[in-house]
Amino acid sequence: MKEQLTTYQLASKLDNDRFNKHDFIADTRQIEVYDDPENRAIKLTVQGDETHYGLNNHMHGQIATKLKIPRTYYDRLRLTHPDLLALNINKLFSREHERRMIRTLDGTARAYLSDKFRCDMDNWDVANVALPILRKVPDLRILSIGVTDTRMYIKAEFPRLRQEVKLNDTVTAGIVISNSEVGNGSLRIEPLIYRLICYNGMISGTVMKKFHVGARHGLSDEAYEVLSQETREKTAEAMRSQIGDVVLAATSEIDFRTRVQLLRDTTEHRIDGDVPKAVEVLGNRLNLNQTEQSGVLRRLIEGGDLSRYGMANAVTRFSQDVDDYDRATELERHGGNVISLPQSQWQEIAIAA
Repeated sequence: MKEQLTTYQLASKLDNDRFNKHDFIADTRQIEVYDDPENRAIKLTVQGDETHYGLNNHMHGQIATKLKIPRTYYDRLRLTHPDLLALNINKLFSREHERRMIRTLDGTARAYLSDKFRCDMDNWDVANVALPILRKVPDLRILSIGVTDTRMYIKAEFPRLRQEVKLNDTVTAGIVISNSEVGNGSLRIEPLIYRLICYNGMISGTVMKKFHVGARHGLSDEAYEVLSQETREKTAEAMRSQIGDVVLAATSEIDFRTRVQLLRDTTEHRIDGDVPKAVEVLGNRLNLNQTEQSGVLRRLIEGGDLSRYGMANAVTRFSQDVDDYDRATELERHGGNVISLPQSQWQEIAIAA
């Protein structure tokens, strides 16, 4: 399992982010995008604010999606004709105007969102609710923490809950808490199966999702910065209750035994066809690119377990080879997807030729 930050580094980063992020609600006619040729970048300003913000890749993607500009065309203009891209965006901002939230951090515009987006479920809020709850769990061990441009992840293990899937192949129970404050999905809490033999993590289903959509912010026609959230403590109290309930469920020995039995069952689901073809069929189903398929095949052969369980472990083992933390986590989730595939779909993979 990939590691990125310590708990101390997480706390330091979230405190820094809390004081250096600025959120604005503005009519798009009050937003201007322009080409900055000196820095070879597209930048953005909001009327009434003197800061000029660079845009990260996530922000560019959200603007392209919202304005229905095909991403390939958007990226070509961004690379070769940034002045033309800025003109396109500004014209559409003016002609199809609406109120939007712009989220910025350390001088970078990082999200282009609905004006209903909730700012009281940011990473700082979630971590400050979740970590004290996790620390109360006996023998809990933090496995991995990551903060990317789009999501925060806290992955933890409950070592006292352990079972053998097969001889000398022990797994423990765990949990993944993840959140996005830039519109890349909901607050999610998911069960984790942690395999001790190779330090793989397999995410196996979602227990809780909480979406970042609430009431519309204000009704002022002027662009303004979102400075505070009066409901932040109420939201925190609601999250404490819900996250506490989910963590309690995740530490249930009965539920853990059920998940382990499912893994044991998949050790009997053999790959009977052509192994590279089986990986290709699975890869197409899971939207793995060619490099990822090759990596999974390599890890499958190295593991020497040509079963559905072996295939799932090959996917999660390969996740450790991926530099991008978001994508590595998605591959851990895909490992769980291999286990939960309907039998008919697994058979298509197992007998591929």
